[in-house]
Amino acid sequence: AMSILLEQQHFSPVVNTTIRLAYRSPLHYDANLQVKIQSSCRRYSKHKMAATESTSERLNVTSACSAATEFIKIYYDYVDKMRHKLSKLYLADAEMVWNGNQLHGAAAIQKFYEQLPVSQHSIRCFDSQPVNSRAVGEQSSLLVTTGGSVFYKGKRSDFHQSFLITSQDEKWKVVSDCFRFQQFVPAAATPAT
Repeated sequence: AMSILLEQQHFSPVVNTTIRLAYRSPLHYDANLQVKIQSSCRRYSKHKMAATESTSERLNVTSACSAATEFIKIYYDYVDKMRHKLSKLYLADAEMVWNGNQLHGAAAIQKFYEQLPVSQHSIRCFDSQPVNSRAVGEQSSLLVTTGGSVFYKGKRSDFHQSFLITSQDEKWKVVSDCFRFQQFVPAAATPAT
């Protein structure tokens, strides 16, 4: 069970949309999620091409949020429960930086995750937006950022993760991925004057 809050802020000519997810329980695997991701990828591509110029931005943002929601569900489920299949979610030449560890290629990323302790991710919020077609041409691409917490060996850590995902063979694939633990940094003491 999750609650979704959709906030829209309109900035001419850009539409900015944020979706926040609050999960009451950890993500659970759903065999239909891969089909949903493929479907959302097709819907996003169709909206991107079919929409008129004035409504295009709204449709793209709405479709991007829908696609990102489905992608995030399956991505973290793969990381937590099916790491042996994780490379399927990345392009063959994908790049990843995980807390300063730079990895190149889907196989290397999967191998890295397979060496980590068992994890349990809980996503508190995320944001998604389509990448401007001037940057990627007709290639459907999304920028997705997530924030939440993860348990490794019973120890909880907050994290932030950013993805650039793109459509390939009607599936969303990660092009670039940056994961970073969020650590509290105490405010510096104010010097006496």
